[in-house]
Order: sequence, then structure tokens, then C-alpha cells
Amino acid sequence: MKRPPVMSAYVQSYQTPETLRALGSATLPALPAYATKPSDPAPKRKKPTKTEARYLLVLQARELAGEITDVLFHPCNLYMQNEHRYTPDFKYRMADNIYMVEVKGSYKLQSYQRARLAYDQVRIEWPMFEWVWAVWDGEGWVEH
Repeated sequence: MKRPPVMSAYVQSYQTPETLRALGSATLPALPAYATKPSDPAPKRKKPTKTEARYLLVLQARELAGEITDVLFHPCNLYMQNEHRYTPDFKYRMADNIYMVEVKGSYKLQSYQRARLAYDQVRIEWPMFEWVWAVWDGEGWVEH
């Protein structure tokens, strides 16, 4: 005996009654709801640090002046061959190039060297982007 095709309720809603009778279709059980409980907190979106927010003001001024376009904060994840992922702080477009920016403050935390190693590795593996290492030196921005 041939088994009837299994269709979801959504697909069935677009079929005529004649088609459903001819196919002898069976309905899929409803999928479980994956919604969170009302007591669960909403997922948090990452916000810029104070240093990143300070650099964002520079990028927004340049965008208003027409130098750059398409400024985005944490625009994407770039996956590297060593199975690590790297998320640049900002992305912007200037003329025909796309720039990825890593922002650091003048105070070097313990993770500073590790971040620099990841930045150097991603520059090698993703050469299609222009890369900017922006450091706040206490008086202004130094871009490498």
C-alpha cells in the first residue's frame, strides 16, 4: 500500500479540497514552539564600549561629510582557518574599498596582545578588505 504524502498544514492550506482528496495526504503534527518563557530576558544586543562609541562619532562625522558610507557596528563574523572567529568593531565603505576597523583604547588590558594576534591573522586570511587598527592615545586617534 502506498503511503500518502505528508504535508504541513501551511502547504495544505494552499491546496484545493480535490487535490487533497486525490493525494490522500496526511497532515504533519504541529511543530513545538521554540518561544522563550515570558520570564526569560530578551537576548542582549552588544553595545559599543565607550571607546568604540567615541570612534563611532568620528565615523559619523566622516559619513556626514560624504567621505565614507555604510557604517556598521559589529557587521559580521569572519571565520579563520584556526577555527576561530573574528568580529571587527566597524565596517565602512570608501570609494571602491571596504574597510574593517578594530578599535582599542590607550589602556592595554591583558587581552590586548591576543586581540592584536587575531587581528594580524584575520588580515592575512581576509586580504580583500582594507584593515584599520585605531588606537585612542589619550589625545586623538592613531590609525595603522
